[in-house]
Amino acid sequence: MSVTVTRTKIRVPRRRDDLLSRARLNAVLDDVLDYPFTLISAPAGYGKTSLMIDMAHQAPFPTCWYSIDALDRDPARFLTYLINSVRLLFPDCGAGFLSLLEELPRNLINPDQLAATLVNDLYSAIQEHFVIFLDDYHLLDNNPFINSFISRLGQDMDDNVHLVLASRTLFSFPDLALLIGRKLVKGIDQRDLAFRADEIQAYLESKLDQPVTAEESQALEFSTEGWITGLLLFAYRGPGQLPDQAKAFKVTGANIADYFQSQVFDKQTPLMRELLVKAALVAEFNADICQQIFGEPEGITWPEFISQLLEHNLFVELVEDEGTWIHFHHLFRDFLLGQLERDETEHRKTLFTELLNWQISLRDWENAFETARKMGDPQTMAEIIQQASSPLFHAGRIQLLADWLDILPEEGYTHVPVLLITKGI
Repeated sequence: MSVTVTRTKIRVPRRRDDLLSRARLNAVLDDVLDYPFTLISAPAGYGKTSLMIDMAHQAPFPTCWYSIDALDRDPARFLTYLINSVRLLFPDCGAGFLSLLEELPRNLINPDQLAATLVNDLYSAIQEHFVIFLDDYHLLDNNPFINSFISRLGQDMDDNVHLVLASRTLFSFPDLALLIGRKLVKGIDQRDLAFRADEIQAYLESKLDQPVTAEESQALEFSTEGWITGLLLFAYRGPGQLPDQAKAFKVTGANIADYFQSQVFDKQTPLMRELLVKAALVAEFNADICQQIFGEPEGITWPEFISQLLEHNLFVELVEDEGTWIHFHHLFRDFLLGQLERDETEHRKTLFTELLNWQISLRDWENAFETARKMGDPQTMAEIIQQASSPLFHAGRIQLLADWLDILPEEGYTHVPVLLITKGI
């Protein structure tokens, strides 16, 4: 089972000049040697790789690196790269493990046997503490063999071996709950990785040469929710002199929508793309709400869809820790709604109609009017105003009603002439 190893995949990547070392996050990782597992899970563009690169370059202990790609779903390839990432620093380690890989046919490889062999090789050859960084673990697509191997390896390896794994999706190792219960796992998520106002200010000033005030950095933190890619793309679109990388972004026309399109949306199945757009129509949603509005989708249930959103970190956050209500990161929701705006087929009208009917059933007049307005349907807008007139009058919201009447196109008054009287009043 010979596998040709590309050495660039097992070398720590170069630390870029524009990488900001954040003392807060480095402090979070100060105790990495206290855990067999450190699991970093966050959506695309939150700086997982940058954090690991920064740590690897500053660590006072040996660090091994493995950049995973989609081809590494093959267990033999994955295991070959893993041991060679260690052998790059410790060339005397892993002979028994490599021999076992060569001797066994693929369909007879046992993950527990392989893990035990690697544990013994590591124990015999390496006495000092060291860390193995595994980047882009999500590209393995939850391979059950590799997950079982990593789980067993982490439980049995000696105290001097430590694994740091980064993934866009949640980890699903066998016995993960047991590992957490035994305090063998340290977790880092997007809330930890999100840039705070002071870090945004430091980054823009020291790396992009863009002076900003404390108030401006706080506004950027609010608008991007600390998402570093969103922050950069906002910065690249801003005025003033930009460094070469920023100019390249402007020349290529790259922006947040481009990033979401190529790195997130296009990578989903057609069914997932359709359901993402549907869910984005609702500011906050759960499975029951989606079912009420859009009915049952074919090929997947709404609870399964939401589970996939959470599992794959598709820019969603829980509205409350104990609940099932979630919402999209507002930048991602804007992108998804933009997809719908460009849809000129009857499908777009159908989705808006389903949403509108649900909003009317709840007497959610404000959202109903906004939906009708997005539909570009003056008749529907007029009918919403007519139904909402009495409730809004009694609630003392006459100014809102007046604003709607000002917005309503003339065609709407043609369909519902009584609104001319309402406007006069």
